[in-house]
Amino acid sequence: MIDRIGGFWSCFIKGALMNILNPYIIGFWLSVSGVVMILPSVIMGFSGLVISIVSWVVFLSFIVSRSRKFIGAKTQMAFAYISAILMAGFAIMLIFNIFLKG
Repeated sequence: MIDRIGGFWSCFIKGALMNILNPYIIGFWLSVSGVVMILPSVIMGFSGLVISIVSWVVFLSFIVSRSRKFIGAKTQMAFAYISAILMAGFAIMLIFNIFLKG
């Protein structure tokens, strides 16, 4: 039982750290914070932003750590390949739109 609990917390902490240090997530929340700063109540907006960030990191990490037992290794690899293809497609579109289009 202790191994399972240790494995759960280890996976949970790894997922949380990956989310906290992910530059795409940081960029997303920085862009959201720009919108929050133009709200009439900056303190309320900032508080909501911090609560949202913490909730996102904690709940996403929890969901990922819990879904490991339902998703097999082949399915994980399929998700990884599909994600890589989608990211490459968006990168190609971005490069095309910035550098090659008109």
